[in-house]
Amino acid sequence: MKVSQNWLKTLVDINSTPNNLSEKLSIGGFEVDSLEDCSKNVNGVVLGKVLTVKKHEGSEKLSICEVDIGEAINLQIICGAKNIKPNIYVYVATIGAQLKAVNLIIKRSEIRGVISEGMICSLQELGLEDASHGIATVEDHIAINHELGTAAAKLLDLNDFIYDLAITANRPDGMSVIGIAREISALLETKFHFPELKHKYKIQLIDKIVLCPNAIKSNCLYTITRIDGVSGTKLSPRWIKDRLEKSGINSINLLVDLTNYILLEQGQPMHAFDKDKLSNLTGKEEVLPEDFSVRKAMNNEMLLCLDGKNYQLNENITIIACCNKPIAIAGVIGGLETSVSESTTSIFLEGAVFNSVSVRKSTKEIGFRTESS
Repeated sequence: MKVSQNWLKTLVDINSTPNNLSEKLSIGGFEVDSLEDCSKNVNGVVLGKVLTVKKHEGSEKLSICEVDIGEAINLQIICGAKNIKPNIYVYVATIGAQLKAVNLIIKRSEIRGVISEGMICSLQELGLEDASHGIATVEDHIAINHELGTAAAKLLDLNDFIYDLAITANRPDGMSVIGIAREISALLETKFHFPELKHKYKIQLIDKIVLCPNAIKSNCLYTITRIDGVSGTKLSPRWIKDRLEKSGINSINLLVDLTNYILLEQGQPMHAFDKDKLSNLTGKEEVLPEDFSVRKAMNNEMLLCLDGKNYQLNENITIIACCNKPIAIAGVIGGLETSVSESTTSIFLEGAVFNSVSVRKSTKEIGFRTESS
């Protein structure tokens, strides 16, 4: 499990160096397989402002830029990006910076007869995106709150360390950021800040819903909640993306990201089903909570899942069904046909505590482990 120190700091006071904390965690039963310094890929990259841009006479695609990075003399930098223009804030790799993402050491160089004293970077060159179209720009409202020359690591929230923890089967309390924060609180004898719920909601018990007794035992729980007026096109704010990506989960959209965020922070898997897609699948115009059920799959039932694979199910696998049609493998992975997409406007949100044995059996049968399982 990967966890960000900056995320941990929102939950627990940390008065130790990353290396010392790694040692304490390992002694405490959570072995740290690796410790990653997030700032290493952007050392020597700073905030700059493009003052002027003029055409390079020796090239149709290159521009000569005057860039202020807060020093006495402005830099002259050659740039070939189409989106370069005056009066924008950018990330500047200064001479000596090592951009490991593209295996490049920045040097003072001559490009077609003109000296270049650095490099204006894209997010790809900073190792933050797989592909970029043009240089990265810093939003004005963020840039004006920092002095020119401020380390890019600070603006990009990369002054952080990622602990890659080996969680053993006897310590499931460590399979969440809250669980690790609680452990750190005990190890360091510091204050633990448990997030409080600000709202309480009315709960309606549904008597008609069918729940598999092997999967939902007396100490388990199954909830399904309809939520209207959402948007599958809305993207997550940068801080949520940052925490997910540092934990090894790609950002998709706000709806999916929130369920993954809760999974990571609280250790509670959740899943969102697109309401309209459920109607299309079942042929029922208005799907109701009591249409959901938890049951054992029938032999040779099929389910196309979020990983793009079509799984042949059997009676050892526990599924979520809607109007008796399979829509998810309980506690493991959702179905692709009912998944959230850009067109989503209403969802059914599932939260459950399944019997761990049933989840383990399902995982073994399909040969695939997920964050949820």
